[in-house]
Amino acid sequence: MQCRSKRAGMSGILYCLPALICPSLVEKMMWIIQSILSVRADYFEIHHTHVAHGQDRIFATLMTIRMIFIAMIKLSPWVVLVLAWIPLSCFLMAERAKDKRVIKSWKFWHLMWHVTGAAISFIVTSLIHNGSPFL
Repeated sequence: MQCRSKRAGMSGILYCLPALICPSLVEKMMWIIQSILSVRADYFEIHHTHVAHGQDRIFATLMTIRMIFIAMIKLSPWVVLVLAWIPLSCFLMAERAKDKRVIKSWKFWHLMWHVTGAAISFIVTSLIHNGSPFL
């Protein structure tokens, strides 16, 4: 229960942001599913081993790969690398804190992973669907 953090867990809802601007119902649903899986795993089921953690990790990994792949095609590769570096760095810092069992640090970096990941996903989705000055 020490790992439960309202900020880190509930911030997963931010992954709904790209659903606000993408035109496809399928893509909207993908973002909504990601948000639900994130909140479920990182808030409701954080205190014990649960299938939700695997579902969240698999879906988040696939969504990350998908975003990078689409962005590499639609945007300049350097833009993708710079944008992907930010949330992925937060993720790595959270993993490091988890490995060292520094809960306060894990909560912060996990929150930052969600905030930066959702923000970058929103920006990239907007650039892909609404045009980009980086094309």
